[in-house]
Amino acid sequence: MATVAPTSVQQDEEFRHMRPNGETRINVNAAGAYVTTFRSTRDGQRGPGDGADEQGGAEEEKEEEEKKKKKKRKKGGEEDSARTSKRRKEDDDDDDDDDDVQGGGKAARTTSRFTGPVEEPKAGGGDTGGAGTSSAPLPTSAAVAAFIVQLSDADPDALPQLLAPIIRDGWAWPRTDLQHWINPLNRFDAILDEIIRDYDLGSMEHSQLNAFTPRIKDLLASILAFEKVLLENSTNRKIFASFDRLNDLLHTTDISILLATLRLALRPAQQFSTASQNGLVTFGVSEKRLLDLAQGWGTRDYGLEMVDLASDDVSIPPELDDAEWQFYRKAVDAGKGASGGALAEPATEKKDKGKEVDAMEVEEDVPAAETSASTSAAAPATPTPKPRAAFAQGSLLATPIPATPGAPSSSAPTEGLTTILLGNVGANPSPAVDILADAVDKYDVPIADRLNLLQKIRIAKSLHSTSDRRTMLVVRLLAIAVIAHTNSEAHVQTKLFLYEPELISQLAELVHPDRNVPVEIQAASFYALDAIAKFKNKTSEVASALNASVTHGILMYVLRRTVADLEGDSPTSTPEFIDSLFNILSFFQTNSSVGNMIVGAGVTSTLVDFVRNQQRDRLSVVTKAITFLDSLMYGYGSAFSLFISIGGLPVFVERVKDEIEVCIEAHSSVASTLKLALDTPTGLLSFEQAALLKALLRAIQRLMQTAGTTEGLRNLIDTSLPASVRSIMTHRDVFGPQIFGLAINITATFIHNEPTCLTTIQEAKIPEALYDAIEDSIPVSIDVLQAIPNAIGALCLNSAGLTQFNTRNIILRYFSTFTSDRHVRLLQERDNSTMIGTCVDELIRHHPSLKEKVLGAALDVLKTIREQGKAFVPESSEGYALQRPKEGEDVAMDVSDSPAEATPATPLSPTPAPAPGGSEVADGAQKAEETKKNIIMTSVDVMGRFLEGLFQNLGHCKDFIRLDPIPIIIDVFALPSAPPTTPHPPAYILMMDKLFDVMIKLNPHTAPAVLRNISVNAH
Repeated sequence: MATVAPTSVQQDEEFRHMRPNGETRINVNAAGAYVTTFRSTRDGQRGPGDGADEQGGAEEEKEEEEKKKKKKRKKGGEEDSARTSKRRKEDDDDDDDDDDVQGGGKAARTTSRFTGPVEEPKAGGGDTGGAGTSSAPLPTSAAVAAFIVQLSDADPDALPQLLAPIIRDGWAWPRTDLQHWINPLNRFDAILDEIIRDYDLGSMEHSQLNAFTPRIKDLLASILAFEKVLLENSTNRKIFASFDRLNDLLHTTDISILLATLRLALRPAQQFSTASQNGLVTFGVSEKRLLDLAQGWGTRDYGLEMVDLASDDVSIPPELDDAEWQFYRKAVDAGKGASGGALAEPATEKKDKGKEVDAMEVEEDVPAAETSASTSAAAPATPTPKPRAAFAQGSLLATPIPATPGAPSSSAPTEGLTTILLGNVGANPSPAVDILADAVDKYDVPIADRLNLLQKIRIAKSLHSTSDRRTMLVVRLLAIAVIAHTNSEAHVQTKLFLYEPELISQLAELVHPDRNVPVEIQAASFYALDAIAKFKNKTSEVASALNASVTHGILMYVLRRTVADLEGDSPTSTPEFIDSLFNILSFFQTNSSVGNMIVGAGVTSTLVDFVRNQQRDRLSVVTKAITFLDSLMYGYGSAFSLFISIGGLPVFVERVKDEIEVCIEAHSSVASTLKLALDTPTGLLSFEQAALLKALLRAIQRLMQTAGTTEGLRNLIDTSLPASVRSIMTHRDVFGPQIFGLAINITATFIHNEPTCLTTIQEAKIPEALYDAIEDSIPVSIDVLQAIPNAIGALCLNSAGLTQFNTRNIILRYFSTFTSDRHVRLLQERDNSTMIGTCVDELIRHHPSLKEKVLGAALDVLKTIREQGKAFVPESSEGYALQRPKEGEDVAMDVSDSPAEATPATPLSPTPAPAPGGSEVADGAQKAEETKKNIIMTSVDVMGRFLEGLFQNLGHCKDFIRLDPIPIIIDVFALPSAPPTTPHPPAYILMMDKLFDVMIKLNPHTAPAVLRNISVNAH
């Protein structure tokens, strides 16, 4: 199915979080992998919130305000408030790592639209359409595509069971592209919307009085946990736009769901802290709600720090039993009285790219500990001690402070600071939400302040319960982490550090191993420290609090203790803790000052200890350590020196050998009968096995290619690494194309670094293993296709290697990929064909004796394409013969030499449409339907791109002309499958133009013969 070139309006809509009223199509990409795309079917409809973005003025604001005044939410009743969540457009410089996706390279940032219903994945591959598919999302594996279909079709009650293995065991596939998951995410959003409506979570006007049923809670927790795992293992994460649902779920009274929501919100927040530097200045989760959850507990006045609250044997002072809460009542709230609950709801306004914020959030919050003298003469500058004996258990008493000094008291609420004395909340048997409801009904608490009051009540009720207290502490820490990631340093300084200047030191104490703090709290504390460390003026303070420069400081102590813990059979370290620890280490590595600190403190030797861990269920942790150690050695020369001095290189090489032996033993018997393994990026390996081997081989290869490491790696050729490389080539079906390509590159790097190593490599039979693998079959992988010419060039540096190569049929086998359907679709993506042409150009420049074979093979490919084209029979003859132009249609002819000056027969991009899904999209889809799938012309285009890269050297072009390729190329132009017109000059036309130009310059008399040949073919 051909794609429709998206207009600017279409592209903008592709990055909206479309609702589930749409269609999904799963297509097969160049390598036989599946690509999932989404097409909206809501013709002529706008997404929620679109009107607010495109319209403006006082009239709209007035209309919006009237709607809010009329809105009154009731239990199980009215529709939810309008959503304003949007997709953010992903730029080309996405900071996500795409190496784990087959095909490599960066994800395309526009989503292709396809027509047609949902299709089940088909084994063996299929068609992806004609030219231009490079704008499609990155390919995904068949297993992922099948799972996406399962999520789209499964009954909601079956979703928890379907998602449980991934939540429990972790991600089991290579890194995916979030664009493939649009349809399941839209379905999850619809489920969350329904739950939010049913339980009145859209605002605090009606608190969640009813607990979630077990079925709903299980479904909700599963969706939130799965989306978190998905974001952790996806590229293109900036298109995630479910923040409005997360925003509403912060109102829940279920603490486990609240924690799951905060953990999910933390993932996009971590990326936001980097993306905001590139112009994304808003975050979709309400800052005020996060601040309510991150509020201080007021225990430091009684000598209780965070680390004390996390301990088992803490003694809570009796003064903390009586809770009080303060808020500032505004005139608009005071004037409405008890009956003005609905009108007291804060107005909403659009701010910064459509983020929906409360009007209360726009103004500066008045801290409970600060009251100006102009507000009330009766209120002191700091709160007075709480009277405890005057109030009975569970009683509620409000102390309104009049706005004008000496004003008579009134039964009606007055403007000013209001204090509500909650009594002994911990001893009150009523749930927190019931206490909140009583306070709201009695004292008309504004809607914008109710979450703050609810959190205050929950904190007070949890103080005497160790498990509840620890859980609430995790809530606070995660909220602090999200706030720090999504706000500027100056803003966080005024909101958090102004009232808790020693917050960083308190967080550091929580992660100290000697404090015996639960690992869940330690993980949340590391997340908060990582977020705060990203502030320029706080980085050194965080590093100092963790004693990053000290060998026996907190950070190194935690790291060494984690290594020892993971060596045991029952470790206490959780995946969340490991992730939080490596998050802050990775950030420290990006700061040159702190990076040198941790290197000097001995982080290198500790990371090598991670690599020695042989527990098979800890492979993901070892991979994290290797990846971090790789980047550390690349950035700091002292880290590499320490790595060599402590014997880290033999540890890496031995681990490669061990992993290869384990994988061959486990999968070699299956590989001998299963030939489809070549189509999967990781062969028969599990995701964790493949990730570990790739991390090891990449780290070794980068060390070999980095300047200044030659001396430390001089004896690498004498280790078991060459034998390991040969084993990978021999069992390529087991390891897959990604690891196979790394093995080829390591072989070439050995020789390029030290040409004398070629003899050792030949003695190890590595060339025979490589040539046997190529002659057997070449995987559909750009990594392998690009690595082969480089390796051939290295292996042919001596006469023995060149002679050995000439006895094999490698060149013809390599060029056969240009006539293979699966390889052609891969080479069509991005600039793959041009890159291959550049690699082959380098090969024949270094080995002129191979030029004749290479150019002859290229000519044979053109002959093969010509014969295939003559035998090509389309499914329908329509569209392949010359067509009469439609009535009133002008067919322009391109006569310019420059593509920029060319006049296309049709506009390159239609005028913007009013809304995606309208007439323009329908017209585009109709035109796409008219475009025929034509693998012959795709092969011609790919070959043209290859020759374009090859002919960057004019000498190659001259030698190719001497083989008389012009008649063959003209025959290709005359094929029945050749299109009569094209809006852009394809690559083969540009290549032909270059050949003609060189040919005429070499021999001007050939021009008449060429014209006669064209005339004969035309007739």
